[in-house]
Amino acid sequence: MGIALAAGEQRGDFNMRPTSRLRPGGNTFLIGTLLFCFLLVSAIPGIAAHSGLPGSNFESEDGNLAVNGAAPHLDWNNVAQVGGNDLASGSGDDSLKGAEQDAVPGITDGSIPPSKSDLKSFGIFTEADSPGFLHMFWARVQDPSGTTNMDFEFNQRRCVAGDTSGCSSNGKTPIRQAGDVLITYNLSSGGSNVSLWLHRWVTSGTNVCEDSQEGGAPNSGSAVPSAGCWNVGVELTGSGDATGSINTVAITAAQSEIGALDARTFGEASVDLGAIFGNTCFAIGSVYLKSRSSDTFTSALKDFITPRSVSISNCGSIKVAKKDDAGANLAGAKFRLYRDDGDGIAELGTQDVQIKADGTTGSFECETTSNGTGNCEWSNLTFGDYWLHETFTPPGHTPPTTNPILVEVDSTTQVVVDVTNPRVPATLKIKKADDLGNPLAGAVFTLFRDFAPLGPGTPRGNEDTITSFSCTTAANGICTITNIVPAGAFWVVETTTPPGYTTAAERHIVLTLGQNADITAQPFVNPRQHKIIVLVCHQGTNTLAASDVTIDGTQKTSLANGATLPDGVSEAELCGLGGAAYPGIDNHPTKSATIAVGSDGH
Repeated sequence: MGIALAAGEQRGDFNMRPTSRLRPGGNTFLIGTLLFCFLLVSAIPGIAAHSGLPGSNFESEDGNLAVNGAAPHLDWNNVAQVGGNDLASGSGDDSLKGAEQDAVPGITDGSIPPSKSDLKSFGIFTEADSPGFLHMFWARVQDPSGTTNMDFEFNQRRCVAGDTSGCSSNGKTPIRQAGDVLITYNLSSGGSNVSLWLHRWVTSGTNVCEDSQEGGAPNSGSAVPSAGCWNVGVELTGSGDATGSINTVAITAAQSEIGALDARTFGEASVDLGAIFGNTCFAIGSVYLKSRSSDTFTSALKDFITPRSVSISNCGSIKVAKKDDAGANLAGAKFRLYRDDGDGIAELGTQDVQIKADGTTGSFECETTSNGTGNCEWSNLTFGDYWLHETFTPPGHTPPTTNPILVEVDSTTQVVVDVTNPRVPATLKIKKADDLGNPLAGAVFTLFRDFAPLGPGTPRGNEDTITSFSCTTAANGICTITNIVPAGAFWVVETTTPPGYTTAAERHIVLTLGQNADITAQPFVNPRQHKIIVLVCHQGTNTLAASDVTIDGTQKTSLANGATLPDGVSEAELCGLGGAAYPGIDNHPTKSATIAVGSDGH
């Protein structure tokens, strides 16, 4: 159970060295580096273990502020905490009146003499990594006679400088809400054993209000007042979830950055925040310290230090960022979220329960929108592991390599999960034929990407750019263009035409990702090219008129009467041709023949 203390919160008004750092991505008061060092140092003989809760690096049982051990040991002199100093003792020092069970404590000035629970300063610090720990200290002006009772109140709302939205009617303490927390620090007269108790503010129920010493019997048959009350306390010390200490010897100014302290004027405590929050998502907005006149819970309140702003929470959130392999946002993917039961094995819907968008248990499936996120966010998630399962992949894309994905939530910083669906390329199968329907090899087809104004109503223009997608027809006249990504609107253009044929008209096509388009049923047709020969014959004799035959501008031969043509075709046969079609005449792609006609006298 990790608890996060958000960045940017007030650090207090006394000088303490801020040595903790922010986790990359926003986790606050990171001691991850220190934890890493601890793993190394703890394995080295001769390095002393710290005195505190198991799993914590904080020295919370030595009753001082100094760091007594090697890294990664922590104590008040090397951490940045939230807290502050009390007003100077005397007539200007404000204090509380009434008791803890008063919904709104009264405020008065100058009623705390230096001899009775006059506070000096306080601070809190959270170890934010899992497990999470809350550390608290108090300091008072001098050691009075009698019992020591300090109460740390943690409220969801705030009544602090810059945020008075949650102030109660006294103008100095927050309005209490159900779930607010009170941790009491009790130390009997002359003793050194700290007793820590946990209370929660409740607004309903019967027989639940604390009305005596911590651990006393609840009210018999009484209901909670309409304004609420602190419930019967639960002892934290002795359970392994909390520990505390007090200084039994003086602390010199050299040993403390809050000044010299007499014996029994400094106390500290640590609590495993899992014992406070458990699996319930919760957020604290402010904290303040107050003193109480005796160990009876209903005894009079005394001094207090005004609230300080904090953000302590065991609540995190998850957001999906859905993209394709080119990094473009992708809409239409669907996801479900499941809380892992602690074994790290995906047992979706059985051992691992599904979570709704608000963090409660229940059925919920989100769908990403055009920005790649949409409503795919889950909030109020207690710290722990979750399974993110993609239940539907948009057409034309492949599912993520890992599905489901194990996601760790260990801070209040939102966990953004980048989930990639690679695009599935399109293909285009083409066929080439001549004007008789015969397959034609050697034709090269290339795709041009169509840009506005889009076809097919508008012809291909200079704005339509050539791509690298192409293929060459085989002997069967077929070829396939592959790996077409991104898909979209294209012009299919014959960029190389086989010799002796006329180039086919280009064609417009729209392809979608993953589409295997086949347009072979409508082949691209290359008409055969033909030579046109003009012959001049004498009427009546069916003989060629004497003429010069020029091919491609060069005079080749002179035909005269009685000439014999190639392939055994006689002059008479050639001149006797009628208007029928003769398919056996050879084709030629570029050459033509013209005959210079002579006079009828030849």
